[in-house]
Amino acid sequence: MRHAQVLLVIWGGGTCVLWASASKVDYVAKLNELMTRGTGESLNAAPIYEQAFESYVAASISVDGKDIGRWPPELPADKQRALAAWVRSNAEALDRLREGTRRSGYWLQYQGDMVFWDIGGDDRPAETRELFWALIFAAKSKAVEGDTTGAVEDVLAGCRFASDMRQKLFFHEQMVGISLLGSALEAAFQILDRTDVKVPLLESLQDGIVQISKRHNDRIDLRAEELAALDVVQHVLGGLTEATPFSRTDEFDKAAARVSAVLGIEMSAEELYRSLFTHYPAGLKDLVIKGYAHYSEIIRETPIEWKRQGIDFDLEIDEWTGGNLLLVSLVPAVDLGSTVSFRCQVTRDALATTVALLRHENEKGQFPASLSDLVSAGYLSGLPMDPYGDGPLGYRRTADNFVLYSLGADFDDDGGAPSRWGQDEQGGDQVFWPVSRD
Repeated sequence: MRHAQVLLVIWGGGTCVLWASASKVDYVAKLNELMTRGTGESLNAAPIYEQAFESYVAASISVDGKDIGRWPPELPADKQRALAAWVRSNAEALDRLREGTRRSGYWLQYQGDMVFWDIGGDDRPAETRELFWALIFAAKSKAVEGDTTGAVEDVLAGCRFASDMRQKLFFHEQMVGISLLGSALEAAFQILDRTDVKVPLLESLQDGIVQISKRHNDRIDLRAEELAALDVVQHVLGGLTEATPFSRTDEFDKAAARVSAVLGIEMSAEELYRSLFTHYPAGLKDLVIKGYAHYSEIIRETPIEWKRQGIDFDLEIDEWTGGNLLLVSLVPAVDLGSTVSFRCQVTRDALATTVALLRHENEKGQFPASLSDLVSAGYLSGLPMDPYGDGPLGYRRTADNFVLYSLGADFDDDGGAPSRWGQDEQGGDQVFWPVSRD
């Protein structure tokens, strides 16, 4: 959230809320109305996940995503043993996590006086991340041991768990879910690359990925951020009317000095004052509503469409906020969030396509000449579209394998030359298959 929480802590922690008045709108209640809820608590995965978090046992060694991202035999022997022991110590927690992923819905209750203050729910960032890592390590370990069925089941459970985490409403929460889902998808690619997954299990994997894609929205949801911004405007400026003159106070000047120090900005109290109070509350509220409506439209479009329209997110945010520090601080990194979301979406579609290609080769003795052949033969319901191009993912058949790729951020077809999403100095494509072993 850029600097939103910093500002709120400085001004909302006690005596420094400027011109605060009693809330007229319960934005926390509105926040909870956004959460899609099932018809019965027996369908809700949230309490089962909470049980998993409560029984989680932390690792005795330092664990990070890079360790989990590697293929287990490539890790030092002592690290492998320690991680295996960690997974065993979390057998109960992992069973609860798997049980939660089999439930059909996920929802929680946000609580607090303000959207950004004292928010409740199952906010356990460390347990969420580390228990997920334990599940992914367990999946890869099963694959190494020859239990491909268990490996695929755990990878799909990881995908479902990550997708559930994406259903949380705040931008930073959605980003956590996207990150976890990306890791689960990468693990699935590694398992396909390193082990011999038979056709029936390939079908189960493809069906599971397709069901996850149908269950959840691919786009970043900004509605909670809008409510948070409206809530802050109401609390910080809620007592002002057009008949109320703006006035400086000693309390404001002290707060301004703390803001400047924490945010590392060189701004006098007078400059900060002018950057905050550019509008009365009604005008600022209108800016919030219009700005978020605009960005909600933009994020429905793809990166190639952003390029065609010449969209510059930073410039647009500057124009929208008009230099108002309160608004600038509350706007999340929409461009980064949307980009990461698109990358995760296309990786998921590429995984489903890869499985379909492997099924085709197993059953027909060769890879198809084109992705359209997969659709006509019933292996895919439709072509996997590339958000960085004008058509489907890039595909070509080789002598004994195939190449599947996205054009990436340089938006041109380099024939499957590997790169990091087309961001390398020489360009290139984001290659999903063959799987890189670097």
